[in-house]
Amino acid sequence: MVKKKNLFLGAILLALLVIVGLLWTYNNQKSPLITSEHFELLDDKDDILLYKDLSEINIMTDAVEHYNNKIVEMETELADINDDELRKAYYEDLAFYHSSLGHYEVAYEYYVKSLDLSFVNRKTWLSFGELLVNMQAYKTAEVAFTKANEINPYEELNYIKIVDLYKKTDRSQEDIIAVYNQGIDLIEAPTVLLKNKAEYYEDLELYREAINAYKEWARVSEHKEYIENKIKKLEDKL
Repeated sequence: MVKKKNLFLGAILLALLVIVGLLWTYNNQKSPLITSEHFELLDDKDDILLYKDLSEINIMTDAVEHYNNKIVEMETELADINDDELRKAYYEDLAFYHSSLGHYEVAYEYYVKSLDLSFVNRKTWLSFGELLVNMQAYKTAEVAFTKANEINPYEELNYIKIVDLYKKTDRSQEDIIAVYNQGIDLIEAPTVLLKNKAEYYEDLELYREAINAYKEWARVSEHKEYIENKIKKLEDKL
């Protein structure tokens, strides 16, 4: 009887050891997140979203099938491609397809490989930043958007991405306006930034500041009648 009891307890102990071993393996393999010499991952790996279920993504069924087919096709072709420029294009397309399907960790790895081939491509940094936002790696996303802006500070989209990130992470009004102003001061006719800045002030119900911003926008915009009507409505609120 004692022998049977000992065998039973031994079996339970063995099962527990197997479970503990499997959990250890899972926890140590679930988030390797490869690194690059061109940037540092600033966010805590435990807080990063590595995967998003398709049920949470707004994507058409036809697109899912198409993206999955493209992934299989391009990953097969990639093994025979030696040209760095073409490999980079494949990496970025694969990153896009995987990201669209919620495979954030795989997309992340493809962007890192792309940046290792060329780290001075503004669009790559912007796309990588968008992925990092989806992964909730907000500190590293800011680095990516900033690097994009360092490469070419004369593109409005850079500043728009930074502002969107600042709004998402509850940065101060001063920080957001500073980003708008940085782009406005550098770019010759920053129509989108001027419009967005005016609307931002209006959303904050800072109507006097909004009026001044709309007047700035009017100087470079073709939509002068629309802007004049906006200004009149805001003046009525003062």
